[in-house]
Amino acid sequence: MRTLYPLGVLAVALACTSPLDVPTSELPLVETDLAFEFDADDPNDLAEPISYRFTNRTRTTLYLQTHCAIVLEAETGSGAWERVWGAEECLAVQQRAIRVGPGEHYENDVKPRNVEGAVPGGYRLRFLAVSDELISAVELGASIPEALRRSNRFSIR
Repeated sequence: MRTLYPLGVLAVALACTSPLDVPTSELPLVETDLAFEFDADDPNDLAEPISYRFTNRTRTTLYLQTHCAIVLEAETGSGAWERVWGAEECLAVQQRAIRVGPGEHYENDVKPRNVEGAVPGGYRLRFLAVSDELISAVELGASIPEALRRSNRFSIR
């Protein structure tokens, strides 16, 4: 009997975890290359787009918006992050939500222009609209936790 107790506790613990639980070793869900460059002719723009890959490592289907729903954040000296490109809200009509099932991925790119305070340093992408609930073809439910909606750190020089 005694050897079954730990297995029973493990089974209960696994049954109680959220379908959004992702081990830290599986983060980030959004991955980019590690280095990019500012445009030599316009230092507030990037020379090339930032290619990203959103991999759904959760146990549930996720839906994402990419139109007006990705921001570029710069790492500040204090270790915090601040938005330097992209709107926090979008008033334009949204595109159809992109469905990404468990284990599936979505790839695209974004080319930030007129980056505020563009300086070489650490950056990341953050998705504003990723949900496990689809209300309509273009409307999502509440966003999943921010830790699941941001990319790896990369540099722009």
